[in-house]
Amino acid sequence: MSGAVVLSLLASGADATDWKIIPRLGIKETYTDNVGLATAGNEKSEFITQINPGISLSGKGGRVSAQVDYTLQNIIYARDSKNNTSNHQLAANGNAELVEHSLFVDALAAIRQQNISLLAPLGVENTSTTGNLATVTTYSVSPYWRHTFGTTASTELRYGHDEAHYDVDRLSDSKNDRVNFSLNSGPAFSSAFWGLNYADNRIKYQDRPDYETTTASGNLGYRLTPKFKVYGKRGHEEYGYQTSNKPSYSFWNVGFGWAPTTRTDLDASYGERFFGKTYSLNFTHRTRLTAWNMSYNQDVMTTAQQLAMTQLFFLGRTSRFLVFARDNQTLFTNRVFLDKRFQASVTINSGKSVVLLSAFNSLRESLESDTIDSRLLGSRDFLAGDKIRQYGVMAGWNWQMSPHTSSNLSGNWSRVLQPASGREDDLWYVWLSLVRQFQPKLHGSLELRHQQRDSNKAAGDYKENAVTAAVNMTF
Repeated sequence: MSGAVVLSLLASGADATDWKIIPRLGIKETYTDNVGLATAGNEKSEFITQINPGISLSGKGGRVSAQVDYTLQNIIYARDSKNNTSNHQLAANGNAELVEHSLFVDALAAIRQQNISLLAPLGVENTSTTGNLATVTTYSVSPYWRHTFGTTASTELRYGHDEAHYDVDRLSDSKNDRVNFSLNSGPAFSSAFWGLNYADNRIKYQDRPDYETTTASGNLGYRLTPKFKVYGKRGHEEYGYQTSNKPSYSFWNVGFGWAPTTRTDLDASYGERFFGKTYSLNFTHRTRLTAWNMSYNQDVMTTAQQLAMTQLFFLGRTSRFLVFARDNQTLFTNRVFLDKRFQASVTINSGKSVVLLSAFNSLRESLESDTIDSRLLGSRDFLAGDKIRQYGVMAGWNWQMSPHTSSNLSGNWSRVLQPASGREDDLWYVWLSLVRQFQPKLHGSLELRHQQRDSNKAAGDYKENAVTAAVNMTF
């Protein structure tokens, strides 16, 4: 059963009274001086036409809500028609309350085209003929039960089924069945609080060993003041490729939470897991004109789990502030890896102008050895024991020039390091666009972009300049 079918079932049984269906048509014309992101002297220019019909559906009733956004992207190349293609693009989510206040179901689905190797050319759009694109289809269905034991405790039991499918052979399709259970203290525990958690994930791959994780933990905390709390967690986890032979580890962490005002929240922890010391940080702060965010987290991850976390998209197509962030590419690999990620951002909104500044630093390290057949682990650019580090900064500025015209200027720089091979790449992106609302259902845009990669490895450099004109109509 596909994610689209699941969402349609949610919609068909809904009692919503306000469903909105908006068909649309987008036409884009792009000129690029380097359609394949080739090295200097090998560039080929191209005119690219896109004819993209689409439809969006949104609705919310007493016990169901859903959003579906679908586009059929048709790409036509004027000089090299063998590259002509059509792509399905889907972003959808839904939620239904099957039994009032107790039984629910969530559903997510996505189809998109993504760069799959950090070492091959990284196109800004999926119109670049780099050979580094894959269509990724993901969906998730998750029924769950919630119950409250008066003011004493609350519990949730959740089952989830996630799938990830790729149209390239180097990545293995996967199915993940997961069970999560939590029992947490209620308002009756005014100062002390506690919780019990259990999670089991079983990922079945098409052409490599299956992977399973099991985690059980308990936590205990105390509110020293209404604004300050301390807590600790102790648990047990198992990771392995054969369910009968999973390495077993214990873990712990301690931390604190501080919320001096309703606009500021800080949470930090320190602990130890099987891969070493662990740290986490989550900080948010809001003022009248600004929003600040900072986070650092570490976790064991697979590509399938990473995709499941990111498959929910913003469905709106008229976002006032649009920044094309290429700062932190998803790592596509069949391996299990340790993901360490720091992110910080500030948004400044002065009414007619919105400015976004952000920075990130991530390290991904393979946790597998080549005792498992490397042919089954895929990803030529991420071998056993490898590390890949990415860091960079991004800035964006949206200016509402008039009631019907806005401009967007954004750009970012990032660096990709692979110590095992000694490779180092610098990536630069700059965009400038103007958007004009001609009529309530008709708007157009003009966009200029430049992208560039400077590499210390031969044949790693490229540059591209492009201009795009687009018209979008809704019906």
